[in-house]
Amino acid sequence: MKSVLLNAPRSLSVEEVEEPNRPGDGEVLVQVQRVTLCGSDIHYFLHGSHSTKVQFPIVLGHEASGVVIATGDNVTSVKPGDRVAIEPGIWCGRCVYCARNQYQFCEKMQFMASKGYPGALRERVVWPESAVWKLPDRMSLDEGALLEPLSVAYAAMEGTDFGQASSALVLGAGSIGLLACGLIRQLHPHVECFVLDNRKERFDLARRQGIDTGRAIVSGDADAEFPAADIVIDTTGHPGVIESAFRSMNKGGRILLIGLSRQPLGLDVMDLVYKGVTIKGSYRYSHTYPKLLELSDVHSFGTSSLITHRFGLGQAQEAFETASAAQKSLKVVIEL
Repeated sequence: MKSVLLNAPRSLSVEEVEEPNRPGDGEVLVQVQRVTLCGSDIHYFLHGSHSTKVQFPIVLGHEASGVVIATGDNVTSVKPGDRVAIEPGIWCGRCVYCARNQYQFCEKMQFMASKGYPGALRERVVWPESAVWKLPDRMSLDEGALLEPLSVAYAAMEGTDFGQASSALVLGAGSIGLLACGLIRQLHPHVECFVLDNRKERFDLARRQGIDTGRAIVSGDADAEFPAADIVIDTTGHPGVIESAFRSMNKGGRILLIGLSRQPLGLDVMDLVYKGVTIKGSYRYSHTYPKLLELSDVHSFGTSSLITHRFGLGQAQEAFETASAAQKSLKVVIEL
């Protein structure tokens, strides 16, 4: 079968690789049909590192959907021919975090395109039934792949009380930020959503795609006056921007951190205490796929509107180069 390999920064090739083994007990063989590219994929493509350095060659991609080809014994939730979303992490189910239903922190997590585990940019993959989710007829394969970034945004917001909030400020108009704004619009329509980014082109592109960007704020100045929000959702990892949002936010508010950064966050403990602000870090997700599939019965998240470019497997190099131009693309999908 064919697979896309990253051999060095900015160097991709399509290679013939071994077929996966037949699905074993509780496993599913999936023909991968859609892979949308994530910011971490782009970091690996450009620099060979993100939160960790990669070992070349590596198969990238973890936002994926496809069609079931075959199932192993004792698989009951899907059958051959079913369209499915692939949740990209395999958790052990035995460690303390899995026991707490926090499998995103699993001590033995095997996550696609991370720490040596191959990603989804290969024609076929064998995956455990527990991480393969049947898509309803109303949901496209594009939307199935985009359940992964939607899960990242949803998990950050889950458990946060939006009931008394009147405004939310999303920092960053990338795919996670736009998805977060969309979730707020759908699930908490009484909350006014502001989105801040320093790239006007991102908002222009999003509007051309028919995406509701909330009240867009274009600013690259960390010292700018931000709106007084009750909830701040950061997808940038930029300490200066987070600090400015904190200074402007309402007392008793919440800051939800999704973006990654190795730079220290300079918030004064005294200010935190006096303002009564709660800070929550959010890493990946757990048990979000079935929740989002259920919510999709009554809510339209419009995730496929994020897709601005499509490429075939043989155009992987062009796909990654396009996705690297953040001002010209929102979400790039590779069709296998």
